[in-house]
Amino acid sequence: MAKTPHLNLPYISAAQAQKHVTHNEALRALDAIVHLSVLDRDLSTPPISPNEGDRYLVASNAIEERSGQEQSIAAFQDGAWVFYTPNTGWLAWIVDEAILVGWDGSNWVVSSGGSGSGGGASVNLNPATGGVVGVNATADATNRLSVNSPATLFNHEGDDHKIKVNKNTNSDTASVLFQTGFSGRAEFGLTGDDNFHMKVSPDGSNWTEGMVIDGSTAQIGIGSNTPDASLHIKAADSKVLYIGPNDTFVNENHQMEIIGVGNRTPLMIAGGSGLIEFWKETEIASLTAAVSFGMAMPGQPVGDDFVVSGYSNTLGWQELIRIKNNSEKTVVMQGPVSLGSYSTASLPSASNSGAGAMVFVTDASGGAIPAFSDGTNWLRCSDRSII
Repeated sequence: MAKTPHLNLPYISAAQAQKHVTHNEALRALDAIVHLSVLDRDLSTPPISPNEGDRYLVASNAIEERSGQEQSIAAFQDGAWVFYTPNTGWLAWIVDEAILVGWDGSNWVVSSGGSGSGGGASVNLNPATGGVVGVNATADATNRLSVNSPATLFNHEGDDHKIKVNKNTNSDTASVLFQTGFSGRAEFGLTGDDNFHMKVSPDGSNWTEGMVIDGSTAQIGIGSNTPDASLHIKAADSKVLYIGPNDTFVNENHQMEIIGVGNRTPLMIAGGSGLIEFWKETEIASLTAAVSFGMAMPGQPVGDDFVVSGYSNTLGWQELIRIKNNSEKTVVMQGPVSLGSYSTASLPSASNSGAGAMVFVTDASGGAIPAFSDGTNWLRCSDRSII
């Protein structure tokens, strides 16, 4: 039977009997495909109780009586399903998604263009039906905005421009996740609380926290999730900090290295007490012994002299050495001074030690005695005789 080229409607032949049958068949087809509005395009099986005239787009994974009719138009007419094959350019309104799609010869795509697997690109700006937007991509219920593009531009409209990521509660996450092959590698944001986190992963499963900024105090933690200082570095590794011109540590046994460049001073400590304290690791919780040096003894006003102090449980902090910042360069030892002890056979070179150096000679003629260097020899302090 001859049919029309576009809608595939049957012609009535000149000598045809029961012309009304052919005419009614054409009317049914027109009723099904003209001003096409379908209820759904995602069903793989027919609805259980369809109404006369209901229309659907057959999903790509169709089974049962719809098998082999993928992407075609299914119309329930006269108590049975009738299938119509679309031609390029046909339009259909998807009722449950509130979008207009068109047949491009291979897929039903949104009328604004684009295509995708199975059902083409997704564009649905209606929140009541789970609004999604796909730009050269297929959006879904989780990724409701999906963009396939070399770059994405968010531009200002005269002055400022902000990107806002909002979460529901403190324990939720609002973050930016960077992936390789859809496997996470780096993430920053409010992950699980209201502190700012930065973390990395080698495989998308095992994550290491690189830095935390406390949301209340702005204190920064590196290796610590609960920073207790403006900068809190907690490290189990032997290497903690390197500042300098090299790519690696100079000495692998150091925890921290600060190396100056040229004639620049590697480190300056200013303000406050100007002190550095040394404690035993085993005594951090309960101090029993320590040493400090700086511009004062701990707990004392800052002065101009350089002071070395010691601490013990019984005596507290005591000044040990004071180097006065005066023209005489006075060194004050707050206690006995013990010289290095040598036998006459083991004395170091007097010239290398330099004039004015002092030692204690344990087996000098006449008994043990202090000696000093004149730059050439070691001399007894009592009579300046050579040892």
